[in-house]
Amino acid sequence: MPFLDRDVIQFLMATPGEVQSAGGVPRALVRDGLAGILPDAIRRRRWKADYSEPVNLGAARDLAAARALFADTPRSVAWGYVDRSRALLELDRLAPRLIGPDCVASWELVDLIGLESWLRVFFNQATTGVSA
Repeated sequence: MPFLDRDVIQFLMATPGEVQSAGGVPRALVRDGLAGILPDAIRRRRWKADYSEPVNLGAARDLAAARALFADTPRSVAWGYVDRSRALLELDRLAPRLIGPDCVASWELVDLIGLESWLRVFFNQATTGVSA
């Protein structure tokens, strides 16, 4: 997920929306930046491909690792952002939803893992006193 790179996020947060979406074109900054690199037919297209199946397959593959994040007391639980028992219950219910025609369940899983990862990266053990 290249748009989740920390440097990219930091850059985009500092870039005004009217620059990012110049003329109302989604990702205009990226599209303009790739002129001469990415073929114009791809760079100018306005439709999106459907990657639901590979995204869901990846999420299903990583579901056990997501459960392992909650085996101990993760920072998201210790800090009160996530209810551990409910998260584990929802993770158990997630598998059948990863077969569907959209990526909603996968995005929910990414959000949960993203929160925990963010807390671990930016609030280390020495700073928080929380073990992971």
